[in-house]
Amino acid sequence: MPPTGGRMGHCSWRRLSSLGLPGARTSSAKSAGSGPPSGVRSARRWLVEGTPSSPRLAPGMSTIAFDHRARRLALDVVLEEAGVDLVWLPIGADLEYLTGIQRRVPTFGDVNYAHGWVAGAFLAPGRDPAFILPRNYVEFDLPEGVPGEVVSVSEMDDGHALFSRVARSFPSPRTLAVGARTWASATMNLLEELRNPQLSNASRLVNRLRRIKSPEELELLRRACH
Repeated sequence: MPPTGGRMGHCSWRRLSSLGLPGARTSSAKSAGSGPPSGVRSARRWLVEGTPSSPRLAPGMSTIAFDHRARRLALDVVLEEAGVDLVWLPIGADLEYLTGIQRRVPTFGDVNYAHGWVAGAFLAPGRDPAFILPRNYVEFDLPEGVPGEVVSVSEMDDGHALFSRVARSFPSPRTLAVGARTWASATMNLLEELRNPQLSNASRLVNRLRRIKSPEELELLRRACH
């Protein structure tokens, strides 16, 4: 996936490996390096300075390691300012940016798993992400793992029941932010289980972080575009 968690337009992220860079894929959330800042004040400073997005080469690895936890701390600041209590993000660029979970390489075909509508994660200030994913995704698409809890939904499971159980593990929010590409089935289930919270667009909130590029990210983008 692209190093910034988003598309590069005409620039190909596949070219990174041929540009003398460490690699073209992000590592898992268990990346090495200095720890994230503690407290909202530090996270706010990192948000302004763009540091949560700064990639580094993990020792003994040939991939770029991003500090996804620092990015989530910066998101906590954004959520606090926006008055959002809980976020639901489906598998996609925003969730990859915040957790490192990798999307499939885009194709002209369509890949569907049973209970595919449940695939995503809940994020709330002060808590690790809570993922709920189809069994096939867990077994075939998570070679490096993800941070936080993972609930696997098998083909014969009751997807609605498991999704509701994970949703109810969070206090009922007054405001729930959902990703722009959330399935209608997921949104309907969330409204029912969380007692009709006010809805907000999570993608706009995450975009506040993603559009701030660190000097290292800008250099990666510059090299990939030439």
